[in-house]
Amino acid sequence: MNEKIKCYLFREEHIPKKAMFPVIDAHNHLWANWDAVDNIVKVMDEVGIACYCDLTSNISLKWMKGGYVFHEGNIADFFNNCVRRFPGRFYGFTTATFAHPLDQPLFSNADEFVKQTIEILHTHV
Repeated sequence: MNEKIKCYLFREEHIPKKAMFPVIDAHNHLWANWDAVDNIVKVMDEVGIACYCDLTSNISLKWMKGGYVFHEGNIADFFNNCVRRFPGRFYGFTTATFAHPLDQPLFSNADEFVKQTIEILHTHV
């Protein structure tokens, strides 16, 4: 008996080119790559992303000495390069005081660290 067996493990691939409904990209990182913002908005428009949430709005990431290095940034740069240029499209989070040089401890005085972090959060809000 030579019956043809239908396999249900393989299906025709279906990858939509654009979301049916507006999408929120709730977790992403710009790393202060301001030159990429125009292209990011273009892709957002093409695929149906309504808004983009940058979780590192005040941090930059640079390639140095064979690896990536975090640097403190200025959250005003995020507002100038994203929020003001594309109203309603970008939202950001600050990372407070976590971007210290690798050769320095994150903090040596816990109370001072908390105080600085709270001050930065107040300023960024």
